Amino acid sequence: MLIITEYLLRIVFILYECYNFGMTNQKLRTFSKISQIIVSTLNTREIYNNIIKLIVEAVGVDRAILFIDQNDTLVSVAVHGVPAQGILGRALDKNTSVFGRLYRDGKPRLLQASRQTDLVKILGAAQYYTVPVQTRDKTLGILAVDNVPSGRPLADLDEELLEALAGQLAVAIENAARVAELARLNRELAANTIISDVMHQIKNPLTPLKMFAQLAEIYPDKQKFWAEHGAVIKEEIQNLENNVQAILSFTRRAEFKIQPLDLADVVQKVLSLVKVQAQNAAVQISVNITEGLRALADLPAFQQALLNLLLNAIEAMPPGHKGKIEISAAPDLDRAAAIIIIRDNGCGISKNNLKKIFTRRFTTKAKGNGLGLADVRRIIEEHKGSIAVQSRLNKGTVFTLEMPSVAEKI
Repeated sequence: MLIITEYLLRIVFILYECYNFGMTNQKLRTFSKISQIIVSTLNTREIYNNIIKLIVEAVGVDRAILFIDQNDTLVSVAVHGVPAQGILGRALDKNTSVFGRLYRDGKPRLLQASRQTDLVKILGAAQYYTVPVQTRDKTLGILAVDNVPSGRPLADLDEELLEALAGQLAVAIENAARVAELARLNRELAANTIISDVMHQIKNPLTPLKMFAQLAEIYPDKQKFWAEHGAVIKEEIQNLENNVQAILSFTRRAEFKIQPLDLADVVQKVLSLVKVQAQNAAVQISVNITEGLRALADLPAFQQALLNLLLNAIEAMPPGHKGKIEISAAPDLDRAAAIIIIRDNGCGISKNNLKKIFTRRFTTKAKGNGLGLADVRRIIEEHKGSIAVQSRLNKGTVFTLEMPSVAEKI
């Protein structure tokens, strides 16, 4: 709350400065729209993409790319009017690249693309304008715009407006970083809170296992002992393993290896993992994924998220029900995203429970640990994606995932 309040005060100050500089009502409305975008969501990808689009429209250019300084490397985090393939997620050396030099220079520049780097070749730009994205005391990135599609010259560009908008974009980036840091601190607090839950979850299956161990010592017929109690012992061991694994998965922050993943391949792999459960529950699963659609993700983590969602969908089927699960995925080219939908016709979720399903420790299952969907949301959001859910009781549930994507080919 403090971060948002401080941010709004900074926005008011920026608007006041714009008014003093005599900006038109239309330009002031542009700043107001950007302010609304920033406070409407905590999804940084959505913020960057929406602001870049608004800047392109307000300044009257064809295309824009935003690079942000991440660990001394300039990484493209948002594009508009430019194919995402080969550009989104591209890392440039801050010391040797052209954009790195412009970033260090910290001044707006109108440049001729004399140096044919891989990026310049992909863009096909003979001329582009760059402006630093900076606060009063720190440069956070660089914004590049051009008019390649229309061929219009950049000489008449409203440089003052572009620089002002880049300044507001810097405020957005700084605010997003502070929100991310707050989320990290909250996560550490949540991890500490989980410790008490860990002791409880582990103790439950350990108690009967200890009893069985003592019983085995005095049981004369070991084969008979395992015949009578083996299934229960295995079940308790599995419960112990599930709880430990779920807690570890939720509390640790993996170092993701982000790479383009063919969604059809990933889904088929996950389906092979749930094949037995789906057959036992008599659930039919259909898949409809746009050919060549790829998501930018870490394979093990993303696969785990999809696995959790599918297992939940299978387990949501009432006994004797003709269960159906539909998995579909299609590109959203404007947002450089892959939209993945998992729909089932299971028991559905009540309105009251729908508000809690992503909450840690909340579960409606007798043997659930309440970490599955919380873990799914963590994984998706750490990939700069988003997840939403819709459900009707006794009708079914729909999960919609938005993941960063790359196009098939330029």
